[in-house]
Amino acid sequence: MVRSVSHKSAPYLFRIPPSLLCSEGCGITAMFPIQADTCGHDAPCSILVANWEIEMTPTEAAAALFNAMPQPLTVSQLEEYGVEASESTSSQIAREILSLNLYWILAAVDAHIPAKYRAAITENLLESVRKAWWESGWCGADTWDEYQPELNDRQAHYARLVDQEGINPMGVCAETASLMEDQGIISPEDRAKLLVLLIDYAPALEYGKLLEKVG
Repeated sequence: MVRSVSHKSAPYLFRIPPSLLCSEGCGITAMFPIQADTCGHDAPCSILVANWEIEMTPTEAAAALFNAMPQPLTVSQLEEYGVEASESTSSQIAREILSLNLYWILAAVDAHIPAKYRAAITENLLESVRKAWWESGWCGADTWDEYQPELNDRQAHYARLVDQEGINPMGVCAETASLMEDQGIISPEDRAKLLVLLIDYAPALEYGKLLEKVG
């Protein structure tokens, strides 16, 4: 039997489903912010859409989205997909994947969250990314402020592809792979391999599922 999670520390501004359930079938729901080992199992919980809701503040929603994002890729993880990369190249790839994931997340926020809460969620999410990933150097040597124009450019580019040209998530992943090839980050031979990787590491539909039952 699934056990609901109750939060008493803050007022709840909207409701979304607790979309992470243990993949081992124990019926225990992951707490927010989501932790992979909440139920005592080693593997991260599978993303499933539940039929009941949990109340959540914007801060908790931002934490849930951050924890749903794939971690920046390492050289060894890239090698598992057959993509050859140095430490520097892996940082550049991680940076582009981050931009792609942030596009999908912020699009999901716009689609599912009441307008008055979007800015708070976005601010908290970006601050988590900055502190956890950017300051660690996982996404290159540039400062967070220096990255912002690039992030804004990617957001506008992907939005144009989706909103004006009707490109689907796989097509957007293909565009991201092309951008990396054009910049010389990956070789033409690795483009198809990177596309497979992007489908795994930029789970566009999952962010919408996490927010789809806002009440």
